Amino acid sequence: MTGRRNRGSVLMEYVVLCGAVMLLIDFIWRMGLYNPTEGWDTILGRPIEAYYQRVLGGIALPIP
Repeated sequence: MTGRRNRGSVLMEYVVLCGAVMLLIDFIWRMGLYNPTEGWDTILGRPIEAYYQRVLGGIALPIP
């Protein structure tokens, strides 16, 4: 009988998780991560681009 009483808890977990992910995506979208007319030249886009370029530069260094 305990299994029938907990049927909605898994569904509610998915609803809360999907809602949280949608809010995060909406927040990032509104902050202007990427602007189609300007490219990555936004508040969050430029630091992310610089970090990515530093990581790629470090990976590309030859190991003696």
